[in-house]
Amino acid sequence: MLSFVVSPGDDYKNSTKGLLGTWNDNMTDDFTLPDGTVLSPSSTAREIHFGFGVKWQINQAQSLFTYAQNENTSTYAIPDFLPMFGDNITWQNDTIRKQAEEVCGSDNECLFDVASTNDLDVGQATKDIGNQLSKELKTLDNFPPKILNVPSFINVTLKETFIINITAQDSDTVTFQVVNKPDSAIVNQSENVLHFMWPVTSSRQLNLSFVATDDQGAAVTWNPSINMCSCEHRGQCVPPEDGDPVNTNSKFVYMGCACQGGYTGGFCDSEIDACEVNGQPCYEDVVCTDLPPPANETGYTCGPCPSGFTGNGAECSDFDECQSNKTNSCSQLCINAPGSYSCACQNGYSLKDDKDSCDDINECVPTSDCMQRCLNTEGSYNCSCDESFERDPTDWRKCKGNRHLQLNYCKCNPNQCKLLSVSHQRCSKHFKRITDLKGRSWCRV
Repeated sequence: MLSFVVSPGDDYKNSTKGLLGTWNDNMTDDFTLPDGTVLSPSSTAREIHFGFGVKWQINQAQSLFTYAQNENTSTYAIPDFLPMFGDNITWQNDTIRKQAEEVCGSDNECLFDVASTNDLDVGQATKDIGNQLSKELKTLDNFPPKILNVPSFINVTLKETFIINITAQDSDTVTFQVVNKPDSAIVNQSENVLHFMWPVTSSRQLNLSFVATDDQGAAVTWNPSINMCSCEHRGQCVPPEDGDPVNTNSKFVYMGCACQGGYTGGFCDSEIDACEVNGQPCYEDVVCTDLPPPANETGYTCGPCPSGFTGNGAECSDFDECQSNKTNSCSQLCINAPGSYSCACQNGYSLKDDKDSCDDINECVPTSDCMQRCLNTEGSYNCSCDESFERDPTDWRKCKGNRHLQLNYCKCNPNQCKLLSVSHQRCSKHFKRITDLKGRSWCRV
């Protein structure tokens, strides 16, 4: 059986009327006749047929159809037709009546169609269509629940518990569903109220939705935006900066953080390293120690200056140990150096293995630059000459013969040399005269 439903647009409301009534949500004027008079909505089916339906029968001038030759509206009109009315159903026989009552039950439209057609299938189809239309009408007339007094956004804080009670208003029983419910959340429902408790253990992004559905399947969804405060170390939440790269979802916004002293980062999750922030401000090789929060960018200390330096660790200057005998151990000379010092000795002395004290240098051992005799003194030495010699006035280390000294300088064997004068001698035959660097002479083969 063909069945169709007409659903004109709202533009036709209040301007559409006919055999199906007047579309204006007013049931009292549905039986409006072409002349404008109105039949009572409590009229019987017979009164409606003759007092309303027949009155809408059209003539040739009103018809929109095209007819065959020698045909018109009167060809299809039966003026004396008397239909069967629903309040007076007549049956062909008692058997079909009983069968119809088994199929249709109390559905009068189903009984009417079976009585009119003597076909049980037609009555069953009428019943099914009626039930479907009734169900659809009930669905159309049903409105979804209304969630009362909820904000467009919720503020939640990491490591704290968020609690909200959600009330849905509806004439039917309401069932709640939480979409993308956090694992730590606890949900309980009493009547039409949902109790939602969320211990916020994670700042992971999510889209949270609450769905309220009535018994007929009509549903409404509350999808709040979430402002997540995930500041650590007692940081205070503030509105986020425009263009913050962590905020890519308008339904889930990470709040900005005003950090307590000693912390930094988008969520105050990092300690400030004052040594790094200030570019390692301590003197070279001095240890910089970052102070724990609440110390901020100035919270650092420098260790002591290196040995041999003085200062506060951030600035160190060389300490001159040579300025006082109390700060060096040198026995003679002190030489200052950056951060240290060294000892040295005066001429004629050498530094001992202890690097502090000095020993006299014996310039006469193993050799000296004296021509004849060398006498060591503390820190120095003297040169002298043998008998019959005197110091050379041009060089105090050299000696020369003295002609006025009446000394026999011939130290050799008489068989080897012969004294000729005070300052001269001659070697005997077969001997050769030898003179050393100190001016001393002797004869040898």
